[in-house]
Amino acid sequence: MAKNINSLSIQDIEDISSKTDGYSGADIHSLCQEAAMGPIRESASSLRNIQEADLPPISPDHFASALRQVRPSVALKDLELYVKWNQEFGTFSRSS
Repeated sequence: MAKNINSLSIQDIEDISSKTDGYSGADIHSLCQEAAMGPIRESASSLRNIQEADLPPISPDHFASALRQVRPSVALKDLELYVKWNQEFGTFSRSS
């Protein structure tokens, strides 16, 4: 998202983040790509004459639409297994 013009506030980012439980890194990447397509789709009728700088910024609405399209690829049951394995064999430790 750092390379894309967007109108997201810190609160918007926190709201989007709160809706991505169970999303893998690849899922988040797909979500951001899908949201970035929103302004392009909105401008589809004039794409031949539009410059990248003239596209509307990526907005929370684009992410809301993307969240309906991109779903988590890791099942909750699988995540629980990874956490259990990590607790037993991993090096992750929670700070007190």
